[in-house]
Amino acid sequence: MTSGVSREELERRLKEFEKESTMRRQAEEALRESEERYRIAVERSSDGVAIVMGDSHIYANEKFAQIFGYDRPDEIVGKSLSVLVHPDDRERVSRFNHSRQEGGSAPSRYECKGLRKDGSLVYLSVSAASTTYRGKPVSLVFMRDVTERKLVQETLSQSEARYRSIFENIQDVYYEVTLEGTILEVSPSIEKMSGYRREEVLGRSLYDIYDNPKEREGLIKELLGKGKVTDYEIILKDKNGSKGCCSITALLARDRDGHPEKIIGSLRNITERRKAEAALQESEAQKRAILEASIDRICYLDRDMKIIWVNRVAAVGLGKSTDDLKGRACYEGLIGRDKPCEGCAIVKAMETGRIERALMHVAKMNGIDGESYWDTYCVPMRDNAGEITNYLQVARNVTELTRAMDAQHKSEETLRAILAASSAGIVMSADRTIGWSNRAFYSLLGYEEDSLLGKNARVLYPDDREYERVGRELSSAVEEEGIGRVETRWVRKDGGVVQCYLQASPLDPSEPNKGLIVTSTDITELKRTEGRIHRLSQELMRAQEYERQRISRELHDRVGQDLSIVKVGFDTLFDNHPEILPGISQKISGYSKMLQKCIMVVRDLSYDLRPPTLDELGLGQTLSRYCEDFSEKTGLRVDFAAAGVDQLALNSNAEINLYRLIQEGLNNIRKHADAGQVTIRFVVSHPKLLLRIEDDGKGFDVNSYLSSRTDEKRMGIQSMEERVNLLGGRMDIRSRLGKGTRILIDIPYEENQGDSKERDIDR
Repeated sequence: MTSGVSREELERRLKEFEKESTMRRQAEEALRESEERYRIAVERSSDGVAIVMGDSHIYANEKFAQIFGYDRPDEIVGKSLSVLVHPDDRERVSRFNHSRQEGGSAPSRYECKGLRKDGSLVYLSVSAASTTYRGKPVSLVFMRDVTERKLVQETLSQSEARYRSIFENIQDVYYEVTLEGTILEVSPSIEKMSGYRREEVLGRSLYDIYDNPKEREGLIKELLGKGKVTDYEIILKDKNGSKGCCSITALLARDRDGHPEKIIGSLRNITERRKAEAALQESEAQKRAILEASIDRICYLDRDMKIIWVNRVAAVGLGKSTDDLKGRACYEGLIGRDKPCEGCAIVKAMETGRIERALMHVAKMNGIDGESYWDTYCVPMRDNAGEITNYLQVARNVTELTRAMDAQHKSEETLRAILAASSAGIVMSADRTIGWSNRAFYSLLGYEEDSLLGKNARVLYPDDREYERVGRELSSAVEEEGIGRVETRWVRKDGGVVQCYLQASPLDPSEPNKGLIVTSTDITELKRTEGRIHRLSQELMRAQEYERQRISRELHDRVGQDLSIVKVGFDTLFDNHPEILPGISQKISGYSKMLQKCIMVVRDLSYDLRPPTLDELGLGQTLSRYCEDFSEKTGLRVDFAAAGVDQLALNSNAEINLYRLIQEGLNNIRKHADAGQVTIRFVVSHPKLLLRIEDDGKGFDVNSYLSSRTDEKRMGIQSMEERVNLLGGRMDIRSRLGKGTRILIDIPYEENQGDSKERDIDR
C-alpha cells in the first residue's frame, strides 16, 4: 500500500464532502421549495401565463385555459399560437413572438384579439418577455382578459358618437346658459331656427334674442322656484328680426354645494304648430257651426246608447238644452221610450259593426205632434286598434217627404188610370225604345198589350227614311221649344198604314235624356177629309180661274172691242162737219178720253183676271213682264230673276197659282210694307220649285200675325198660304220690325218629259 494521503487528510476530506453534501441537499431543498412557491404563484395567478416555444404552447396555467374557454391547461399545450389568435392579429402577434425568441426587438406590452374554444371573440392585454427553458429561447407570456373593458369602451365611444350626432343634428335647440343669460353651449340647430351660426351666439347674452326680456325674468323665477320648467312659451327674434313662438323645457343645474350654477334646456320653434292649432280651432268651430246649422238630428253616443253630444236641432221642442240630454239614452231623452225603437239603426250597427240605415215610423215622439217618419243612419266609430268606441247617428225628419211621396204615388196611380183610359195613344220612350204604353196605343196599331215593350220604334214606320225624319224633327223641336209635333205614317200589325199626328214632350224637362212622352192620334180619316177638301178647293180654284178666264176674254174680246169701236166713233164723229161748235168738240174729246181710260181699265182688269201671255209667252216671261209693269205703275223697284222656269211643263192650274202668289205678294208689299225695293227669286231645283219674295220695308211681328190671322190687312198673306197648301208646298214667313220681310216658298215638282235646266241667279 502506498502512502500518499494521511488519515487525517482523509477524514478532513470526508467531512468536507459531507458538508458539501449537506449544503447541496439544503440547496436542492431550497430550490424545490422555491419552484413550488413559483408554481403555486403561477397556478394561482389572476393573469393567464403561458410559455411559447417557437409557435407552440409548452405550458399554460388554469387562468390561461379559462381565458380561452378550455377546461384544462393540458388542452392548450401543444396548440399553435395561431389557433388562439384572431385572424386580424395573427400576423402581428406571430412577428412579435419570433423577433423576441430570436433576440430581436418586440413590444413587451400590446393588445390583441383572441379566439375562444367556441369561436367567440376575446379581447386580450398581453405582457411578454424572452427567456430560456432547458437551454432554448422561449416567450414567457402574461395575458389578461379585457373584453368587458373593451366592450364598455366601445359602447361608451358609440354612445359619445351617438350623442354627438344627436347634438349636432337635433331639430330642437339644446343650450346651456348662466343664470345671467350668457350662452355657454348651443347645438348647431340654432342656425336653422334663428339664422345665427353656433359660433355667433356662444358667449352672447340670451337677452339679445328675446322679444321681451322681461319674459326671461319670469322663466328664471319659475326655475328657481320649481327647479325645472316644461313647455314654457316665449317669443324670440331671429337674425332678421322676425318673431317666433318657442317652447322651452329646462332644468336648473346646481353645484356640489347646491347653489344654482347654470340652466340646461331645449328650445323648440312652435310657431307653425300655433298657427296650425289656431287653424284647427277655427276649423273645429266651423265644423261645430255646420253641425249646429244642420237640419238633421245629429247624436254622438257611447256603446250603451247614451248621449255624449247632440246638436241643437235634436233638442228643439223638448224644452231642454243639449246639455240636459247628455248622459241619457237616446230613445229615452229624444223619443220618450224606455227601450230602443223597432228597427233602430243603432241596434243594427251594434249587431253588424257596419254603417246601417233605417226608415222608421214613430207613432209618438217627444216634441212632435202626431206620427212622424225618420230616415236614420248610424256610423260605428273605431279607435286605432279597430275597436268600436262610439256611434254617430244622423236622423232626418222625412214626414212631409213621405206624405208627399204617398201623395205622388196616388197621383201617379190616378195619372196612369187617366192615361190608360185616354182615347189617344200614349207611349213613353227613351232612346226611341218603346216603354210603357196605354191600351189606346196598342189598339191603334192592332198589337196585344205590352207586346212592343222594349222594342225599337223602328217597327212602327214603313221605312228608315220616315223613321229618321220623325226622330230628327221631334228631337229638334223638343230641344228648341220644349214640345215637338209631327205628322207621320205608322204600320199596323196587319200591314195597314195609319196616318198619325204625334206630339212629344220630355218626361223631365230638367233632364231631357230621361226620355219622351209621346201622344199619337189617328188622323187617317182627317187626312182623307183634308184630301177631299183639298181636291174640292183645287176644283173651286180651277173653277174660279176658269170663270176669271172667261170673264177676261169677254172683257177683252167684247167689252174692250166695243169700247174701242165707240171711242173710234167719237174720235171720227165730226170729221166731215167743221161747223161744229168748239165747245161740243171739246166735250166729245173729253168723252173719248174717258172711253180710253175705260178701255185701259178693262184691259188691266182682263189682264189681272187671266194674263193672256201665260199661254202665249210662258210663265217666266209673263212674270218678268208683270214685275216690270208693276214697278212702272207703282214706282216700287222690283228685281226679278228666274232659273229653269222656261223649261217647266206645268199645268195651267199650277201656272196661274204661281203667278197669283207673286201677284198677291207684290200687292201686299205695296199696300203695307212701305218698301222701296223688292227682290224675287224663282228657281227650279228638282224635286222642288223654290220661290223667295223679300222686301226692305218696315216688317211686322210674325207672332202677332199668327195670333190674328183674320186681320183684313193680312188677307193677302192668308190667300198666299191657301194657294201654297193647294199646291202641296210650304211657306215660311220671316220678319222683324224695321228689318223687312222674307217669304220662302217651296212646292214639290215632278219633272215631265223634257229636261229642266237650272241657271244660277245673282242673289
